[in-house]
Amino acid sequence: MNKTKLHILLRVTFVFYCAILCYFLFFADYYGRSFTLLHGNYFSELFIYCKQKVNLVPFATVFLFLKGFGRGTVELYPFAINILGNLLAFSPFGFFLPYFFKKLRKPINFLIVVSLIVCLVEILQLVFMTGVCDIDDLLLNVSGAFIVYLIVNKFM
Repeated sequence: MNKTKLHILLRVTFVFYCAILCYFLFFADYYGRSFTLLHGNYFSELFIYCKQKVNLVPFATVFLFLKGFGRGTVELYPFAINILGNLLAFSPFGFFLPYFFKKLRKPINFLIVVSLIVCLVEILQLVFMTGVCDIDDLLLNVSGAFIVYLIVNKFM
C-alpha cells in the first residue's frame, strides 16, 4: 500500500473512530446519555444535574470505584467501563493527532490539545446534561491518550 492510500485509510479510520466516540459520549442510552436540554425547565434541571452528576474533586470517582471493587460492592463490568473505558476512550488520539498534525508531535502541544478536547467534551456533557461531567474522566482520558502517544513516539 502506498503512502497516499495509507494516509487516506487512516483519515477514514480516524473519522469513523470519532463518530463512534461521539455516539458513546453523547447518545448511547445504555450509558445514561439523554438530552435533558430538549425538554423541561433547563436551569432547574441543570442545577439538579450538577448536584448529582458533576465531580470536580480529582480522583474522587476513581477512589470510589477502587474501594467499591475492592470491597465487592462494585462489580468488574462497571469498574472496567469507568476506569479502563476512560483510559482507552481517547487513547487513539495518541496515535492519530501526532500523525496528522506535526505540531502535536511535541509532548506539551499534544497534552494541551488533548486536554482542551476532553475539556470541551466534559463541558458539552454538562451543557447537554448527558452522562457525567467528571474531572476524573478528564484525567483518565488525557492519561490514556498520553500513554499511547509515548508508546508511539518511542517506536517512530
